[in-house]
Amino acid sequence: MNEQHFQNNTCGAHLLILSLFCTFIGLPVLVGGFENTLDGTYVLMAFKNFSGQIYAGESYPRWLYGFYNGHGAPMFYYYPPFLYYLQTLIDTLTFRILPDPLIPGLTALLLHISAAWCCYLWIRDCFGAKSALIAALLYSALPVHLAIDLYYKGAMTDLAAYTFLPLMIFLIRRMFRASSSYAGFIALSLSYALFITSTVPMTLAYSPLLLLYAIHMHFAQKQRRRQPLLMVSGAFITGFGLAGAHIITAYLMTPFIDAGEFWSGYFDPKNWFLCLIHCDSVPQNQRVMVLELYRITLIQCAAILFLFLYTRRRPPVLLQEQKNFSGTESLFWLFCTAGALFMMSAFSGILWEYLPLLDRIQFPWRFSIVTGLAFIFLISMLIRQHETTRGEEKKHPDEKGKIRLHTAGLAGELAWGSVLFFLAASAITIFTFLPRQGQFPEQMLRTRLEQNYYFSVYIPFARAPDIDIDALIKNPAAFVTVYSQSGQILPDAATFQEMPYGKRLMIQTHEPATVKIRQFYYPSWRAQSAMTGFTYSLGYDKKDGLIRLDFPGGTDTIVLTHKTTTQEKIGWGVSLLSLLILPGAATAARIKARNRKNAPT
Repeated sequence: MNEQHFQNNTCGAHLLILSLFCTFIGLPVLVGGFENTLDGTYVLMAFKNFSGQIYAGESYPRWLYGFYNGHGAPMFYYYPPFLYYLQTLIDTLTFRILPDPLIPGLTALLLHISAAWCCYLWIRDCFGAKSALIAALLYSALPVHLAIDLYYKGAMTDLAAYTFLPLMIFLIRRMFRASSSYAGFIALSLSYALFITSTVPMTLAYSPLLLLYAIHMHFAQKQRRRQPLLMVSGAFITGFGLAGAHIITAYLMTPFIDAGEFWSGYFDPKNWFLCLIHCDSVPQNQRVMVLELYRITLIQCAAILFLFLYTRRRPPVLLQEQKNFSGTESLFWLFCTAGALFMMSAFSGILWEYLPLLDRIQFPWRFSIVTGLAFIFLISMLIRQHETTRGEEKKHPDEKGKIRLHTAGLAGELAWGSVLFFLAASAITIFTFLPRQGQFPEQMLRTRLEQNYYFSVYIPFARAPDIDIDALIKNPAAFVTVYSQSGQILPDAATFQEMPYGKRLMIQTHEPATVKIRQFYYPSWRAQSAMTGFTYSLGYDKKDGLIRLDFPGGTDTIVLTHKTTTQEKIGWGVSLLSLLILPGAATAARIKARNRKNAPT
């Protein structure tokens, strides 16, 4: 009991240390302004629109009315919503007294702290508390994680990946080691669902890694029980189902947006391969950022190789303690590092071109997280091995020479030297990308926030391909314009009011007319008379894609809202069916625990 109490106190103290350290190194983002990061203005404008509609009464704001300078966008039909629910929650818990730009920064800082905690849980399960604390401190200060993803890009999705990946690896390990894996099944299902609803590209990139890790754990076990492997696979399927309200809806609704810009030009994976950053569509500042990312990743990969070679030279007295995990798992992470390098290089170009959905990852450098995980595992193994070696020298003084023979030499010098070189290079990278005011032109940031316009993605399909979308958005017309049959504008024929779930239009004409509304057409729009209940047929202007409505004349009040589409109903149905699995797993876990408790000793 005392030992368990001591371990709990140690864990709590370590988590507090990690929280304070992550807060300290994350403060530059708050001081420099999260909106000054590469993605900061986009995150901020999405948060303001998303949270505003939640406060107005919507539970899941899929269509953002104010986006694109009041033209609207179906952003959260496609973009994962979890991180914006998290920002809205933080805003609510702080009684909405903090400035809006501070909320995304606090959310990023929270993700940074939670990533360190999850890394601590994973490494503690592998190598113990001391190694876990050092590893989690290093993990939170990895240059790609801290300097590039947090300081420079403000990439919420990447920060979420650094949180969920070690957490799910930890849960998979626990499921294979536990006698009952139902609790792990529930936790892994929920974690995978949150991962999907945080970042779809990262989910596509790292789901194969998680499955391969589960297969590795299966073959690493002596008994090779099939139940844990089946439970892990079932957890991934259940997690996907839980996220169905987002991911299935997004997939089914893809034909209704012009998504070509997502997979070409700037976002074309071929422009971002290792050492081939030369495309004109890649801005110079981001070219410098990615080249620095690849440089530090290559140094990290060299350190991984030397660490692997060194940790394989275990003295005989250490084999018994480390045989359960270190040998095969270190080899697993070495192969994952090689695979990540391959996917980031031009040699994988044919896969990016022909493998379904792979281009949805967009940037090959997103695989660099694998090298970070491998480095943390191997450095933790080295720390644990060094700690155990010192203990064994005291316990077996007669074998001290043999122990030191196995832990000295060129391999050790290369391993420690590569680690020190990587840490020095990391410090330079972190200093280079410290956030600062004026990192991007202030006027550009202000204009983006005023117009709720970053770049033209998530634009509905219904528009002429040659329309100047930038000019349309930056020079908005009146929200409602009424045209006579001869094409003349009828002044004062329409007014509108804001509603929590849409717009209320008051129209009065003496003849049939055409009503044009400054919102992009989308299949979910519905226009219904508040006076008669009649549902108007909606179309769109083939030139600019804005909503058109044929009005028969007279006086009417029309409520313009979004209906639940068939695709949304399918997504919600899958989520609800998947949700029913969790109580069954919880009940099975309780029954198994009760039977184990009542079993005769």
